[in-house]
Amino acid sequence: MKFTFYKEPWKYITVDNFLDERDLNDLMTANWNLSEMNDQKGLTSPTYILRNTVTKTIRKKYESKIKKIYQLLSLGEIEEYMPSCFLQKRPNGWTPIVHTDGQTKLLSCVLYLTEEDPKNSGTVLYNEDLSYGGYVEPVVNRLFCFCAHIDNVSKYHSAGFINGKDRISLNYILSS
Repeated sequence: MKFTFYKEPWKYITVDNFLDERDLNDLMTANWNLSEMNDQKGLTSPTYILRNTVTKTIRKKYESKIKKIYQLLSLGEIEEYMPSCFLQKRPNGWTPIVHTDGQTKLLSCVLYLTEEDPKNSGTVLYNEDLSYGGYVEPVVNRLFCFCAHIDNVSKYHSAGFINGKDRISLNYILSS
């Protein structure tokens, strides 16, 4: 697994071809019933999540790699944490919100599953003054990870959108 480490506008890592071919194929060909996704009420933009046997298998199989990414970004071991892996859907027409992650998130990872609109559907990164800081392009099977609360730097970001389509990604999170 080859990591690409970035320092601007803040520390993050990308990993291309994160999932092995079989797992990516299982994920992409699974019979997702998106109508059964749980509506995450209370969020500022509509978000739906789904956990199933495919996401549970990926969570378990890739947990050691995710922990390694945490160690590279935070320069430390992780002892107590709760892993979570789920499919996330942002419906067509939603408005991206610039935000930073909550205090309980130790590591946030997004695995891009679509690249239909590479100029808009990735992740926009912002400097602490909320000026544009960079962009992570959404290449299928590219993992984007960051630790929200290290280095005393706010990691502002927003998820992109796909014009005319839902944005679907696999999210892997370590929480305290």
